[in-house]
Amino acid sequence: MGARTFSKIRKDELKDVALHKNTTQSSTYSGRFGYGGAELAVDGDSNPDFDRSGSCSVTGEGQTHWWQVDLASTFSVFSVTITNRGDCCAERLHDFDIHVYGEDPVTNQIASGTLCHHYNGHMGAGVTEDLPCYYAPISGRFVRVTNGVTDGDDTLTLCEVQVMAVAFIE
Repeated sequence: MGARTFSKIRKDELKDVALHKNTTQSSTYSGRFGYGGAELAVDGDSNPDFDRSGSCSVTGEGQTHWWQVDLASTFSVFSVTITNRGDCCAERLHDFDIHVYGEDPVTNQIASGTLCHHYNGHMGAGVTEDLPCYYAPISGRFVRVTNGVTDGDDTLTLCEVQVMAVAFIE
């Protein structure tokens, strides 16, 4: 049986390949309201209440923020589903990009990613959105979410990230 082609992939064949995979982020919030480790965005719990659930990743404050998952092998990525924080501060998730990389941009600073999706504007409080890749599928092993323009005190908060993909299609 040969490789499946893009036109023959059904939505029910796509799986969340990010669940419980290794993650990293530009910095990590740790303070009076809890801990915002990168791994919390792929824990399978999409509860958007950071203060009560402890299930959201949160970076520290600053100008440039990113969050990344290592899928452990190459996949054909079709879309990324993101759940935004709902208890407060939802406006901080705005104008972000999702890129798919073949190489780890943390260890290879010149790694080139392919834009999957640009989200323009603010994502609503507690909202979960399926963001299709513009030119799906995109082959890669690393998926990175990067906040766009910030006002200096924005953090990047992701309550759940699902990378919907299939085994690498040649």
